[in-house]
Amino acid sequence: MKYVILAFSFFLCASISFAQRLAVESFIHDEMNLEARLDGGRTDLNGKPCALVKVMVRDDIVECKGGNVGDVTSKGVVKKIFVSPSARFLELEFKYSFPLKVTFADYGYSRLTEGSTYTITLVDAYLLSQQPVQSQNQPQSSTAIAQNSISHQTSSLHSIASASLIPITVNGVSFNMIRVDGGSFTMGATKEQRKSEKDEKPVHQVSLSTYYIGETEVTQALWKAVMGNNPSFFKGDELPVETVSWNDCQKFIEKLNSLSGRNFRLPTEAEWEFAARGGNKSRHTQYSGSSYIDEVAWFNGNNGSEPHPVASKKANELGIYDMTGNVWEWCQDWYGSYTIVPKTNPLGAAVGRYRVLRGCSFLDNANNCRLSARNFDVPDIRCRNLGLRLVLSE
Repeated sequence: MKYVILAFSFFLCASISFAQRLAVESFIHDEMNLEARLDGGRTDLNGKPCALVKVMVRDDIVECKGGNVGDVTSKGVVKKIFVSPSARFLELEFKYSFPLKVTFADYGYSRLTEGSTYTITLVDAYLLSQQPVQSQNQPQSSTAIAQNSISHQTSSLHSIASASLIPITVNGVSFNMIRVDGGSFTMGATKEQRKSEKDEKPVHQVSLSTYYIGETEVTQALWKAVMGNNPSFFKGDELPVETVSWNDCQKFIEKLNSLSGRNFRLPTEAEWEFAARGGNKSRHTQYSGSSYIDEVAWFNGNNGSEPHPVASKKANELGIYDMTGNVWEWCQDWYGSYTIVPKTNPLGAAVGRYRVLRGCSFLDNANNCRLSARNFDVPDIRCRNLGLRLVLSE
């Protein structure tokens, strides 16, 4: 009996010691975001339109108190909470982290505006405490934040360079960019990449600078918000956009940059593989996030011959979804052979006929879905299993 009690005590203490404390990295009133009003929005018990609070956190919210209307809805790191405009705070309880109370007045909001959208980004409190103190440590006014989010205004990533996640909203559609800290890795057919192909060799060292990559593949909702059309064969706002060529992707990115004032692009092949491997947090798995493909991917062994909503499988070490399976993802590079020479921020072949594709799709077998597996095609081809993922340079 003593050993049972000791074991239980150890488990309890271990659980407490591994729990992290979260802190608010930013609390932003996104005046350009109309999500709170879409589909009629929600009203509180007094019939007043609710505000929408989007909590960006890599933990599950198991309970919310303080004026929320309805349940918390989750999509990856994004947790959506409709909040009564009379509320003054939110008390959040998490699956793995300590509870956190967010009092709105502490961030310059005496109350939330009816029908408006707010974004709260939560990060590890210890990591936040290690960041240099900024001179502008007081919350920005809603006017200043609105000015920062106006379309066509050039925004510098240096002002948010420490953020682990950057939320972006374009024409009412939101998506997240995940930070990938710079580092070095072995690219190609490493030992866990069994049954590799010739073009995955030789393995070689690559060093990359820090960048941000899409948490998910570009969705049909985002493509429609930017381009005003949907070329996909399989329809659904939360499905990855497909039936897009490399050339189509360049036109999409050009228009997205015009709307957002940022400099999005396709990932280089090296950036894609580093992020898929989990960056500096890599556990050296065969697929992105696991060596068990069913945990992380929609491929021809489990999907019903069609793509599935993004972020419906397990994320990898960096919190990035679907880098294995669902749809192939175009890269910026021309396709070419590897060499053994170490490289820094490589851009691929100087010229070529084909553009690189990575990640495999719902039509592919497990071997094609390995992290190091490569594909390519002409830049003007459109297929129902070809999509894209975005990158931002720091």
